[in-house]
Amino acid sequence: MTSEYKKRKVIIDTDVGLDDAETIIYLTACKDIEIMAVTIVAGNSSVEVTSKHAEKILGFLNCDCIPIYKSDSYSLLGKLIKSDGYFGENAFANIELPATHKSCESNMKAPLALIHYARQYPNEVHFICIGPLTNIALAFLLDHEFPSLMGSLTIMGGDSSETTYMNKTLHSEFNIHCDPLAFRIIGECFSELICPITLIDWSFCWKNLLSHGMFPRLFGSQGENKKQNKHIELLSIIRDPSNEIVKRSFWEKGFLTADLFAAYIF
Repeated sequence: MTSEYKKRKVIIDTDVGLDDAETIIYLTACKDIEIMAVTIVAGNSSVEVTSKHAEKILGFLNCDCIPIYKSDSYSLLGKLIKSDGYFGENAFANIELPATHKSCESNMKAPLALIHYARQYPNEVHFICIGPLTNIALAFLLDHEFPSLMGSLTIMGGDSSETTYMNKTLHSEFNIHCDPLAFRIIGECFSELICPITLIDWSFCWKNLLSHGMFPRLFGSQGENKKQNKHIELLSIIRDPSNEIVKRSFWEKGFLTADLFAAYIF
């Protein structure tokens, strides 16, 4: 008699950069996780750009059943968020994935989708936030009961060190820099939450670089079957070391992938 287990329900709130894509690849491959939705926030680029990346990623992975909801490209302070060009013209290392028929849902904005799923499955949905916190903060402002309905909240953002190494500014981690007011709302209004809150900060990620040998071993283990596994195939595309922009994540002591830590630890 086989034992049955209950899958953990997850929503990924993301601005869909390269390490965000790794997170989506990892979570969609986990057999014990049910991804309820992917919600798009402006960060690495505008939501118009990043939502297209999300559509192509899920289409590539044959995950058409996962709905995508997007918000607007503005922070809570009214600042228009767009690409600064660091990750290429398309904010995705200039990688162009195959076109897909998958598209974002048009019946609901991302913050309302967060509330919808939290109310539909109270205290069951785990929220993994790997972009600016605009959507989560807006969900709270729209529905003050929203925090009490969350199963857990995991955030990749912020930096506990005195200076921020290799990020947006000397004293500012990228996700928080994009929408500091959203981060403040989370900090003040979610402090009395009953659900677990995990913050993966930038300095932690730098102290825990992944081995350079991880990807070659992973890709090599697949041999000629690599293209039969869409997750491995996509990972090999977005972590191609011959891509000059991708190379920026490869450091002397290891490979930096901040968002993936949030998915792995939650």
